[in-house]
Amino acid sequence: MKIALVWPLITSGESSEYYNVQAFGLAGALADRGAEVAIFTAARGQKDKARHAERCEKIFNFHVHYLPARPASLRYPVMPSLFRSLLRFSPDLIQCAEILSPSTYMGFLAAGILKKPFFIYQGTYQWPARLTQAMGLLGPFLVRPVLKRCACVFTKSDQAKAFVVRSSGRPEKVHTVHLGFDSRPFYPSTSTFLYDIGCIPKDRAILLCVGRLVPAKNHAAIIRAVEKIKATRPDVLLVILGSGPLRKELDTFIKAADLENHVKIIDIKTRQADMHLVYSSARLFLSPSRYEIFGMTILEAMACGRPVIGSSVGGMKDIISHGKNGLLVDPESEDEISEAVLLLLNTPSLYHSISGNGIQTSRGFSWDRVAEKMELAYKAAMKCTETN
Repeated sequence: MKIALVWPLITSGESSEYYNVQAFGLAGALADRGAEVAIFTAARGQKDKARHAERCEKIFNFHVHYLPARPASLRYPVMPSLFRSLLRFSPDLIQCAEILSPSTYMGFLAAGILKKPFFIYQGTYQWPARLTQAMGLLGPFLVRPVLKRCACVFTKSDQAKAFVVRSSGRPEKVHTVHLGFDSRPFYPSTSTFLYDIGCIPKDRAILLCVGRLVPAKNHAAIIRAVEKIKATRPDVLLVILGSGPLRKELDTFIKAADLENHVKIIDIKTRQADMHLVYSSARLFLSPSRYEIFGMTILEAMACGRPVIGSSVGGMKDIISHGKNGLLVDPESEDEISEAVLLLLNTPSLYHSISGNGIQTSRGFSWDRVAEKMELAYKAAMKCTETN
């Protein structure tokens, strides 16, 4: 079976050892099951392209075709180049990463010409705010023809499934297949990593949040929550690990709220191999996002034995069972966030129960399970294509 995965830009992330966990995890699992897999994506510049191509040839059991993007700022490859590459590869099926993207429409066209099944792996569960009004008018013309031709839409969360069903009116074609997760690099350990790099006194209880400093990650909400938490737990210290355009704004907010002794932003490039040390040196992990397709950091923290507090949005609702392996809160309510933090810090039995259940949860997500579910759908679609 020859499978073409069409993906937006894959960058080197935080270090040269980091790869897009979705594209590479799925491709590797499908290849392990005997498929010939190729990822078709964009590269920003020849340096990025050459580095990835060389490492992929040495490390992975699949191919990656890095195609030019013009202008270089775009996340998608040049469409004619993608189209020609797909036809040359001549796959048995084509799977694209999102419903609404230039690459998807080109993959849709190539699948039609090749007369091969076409699939989508959808993560988003709402239209971007800037497109909401336009999609109300254009959605039937842009989305429904693609979904009608599509053999199956895999969604990364139940909320995404509901969104696609509303957009398509074809519930029989939409199936939730959660993202996979490789738990092997993440495990509980005795660590003082954050204390050491942040020069933090060892008697402080670290609340950790990992993510880019952008509006969707909603860091301001947990900073406001710290104002309430420190009244009864003055030992807490919120560590936000990340960088982004909101850094100056958040620094100003922290200073104005007189929280400089209770909130610390650390902007360093951390190797993936060291992330288990990052998580393990914290007491709790918080993800207060307003929007989250899945929540991979939630699983990473769980695997390291850290109790998690996540937003009741998107894929996090599929991972966290409230009160069992984590706590779910309204991301806009600093009261709910502060109450959840204090509950876990002040209730040792609940803390340890959620910690143990979280470790078990993290082991239940695997790319092999994802590949197995998709493979069944692939074979059914190919059989149907052959009989027609």
